Amino acid sequence: MPHISGIQVLGQLARRNSKSWVVLMSGDKERLDAAEKLAEHLELNLIRALEKPFNLADIQVVLAGT
Repeated sequence: MPHISGIQVLGQLARRNSKSWVVLMSGDKERLDAAEKLAEHLELNLIRALEKPFNLADIQVVLAGT
């Protein structure tokens, strides 16, 4: 994402008391784990974290759980 990181987006969602469902996606396992911990700490509605590359079946499982 240009000009903003995923971590910053999570912070903005928390400050706005967002009730939106969140799916995290990253090709960097360490960043994904950190973002997942932060999302949980900020009490965001985290559905799941997906590590890239992922496939259509992975996305379908995530969406079926919402």
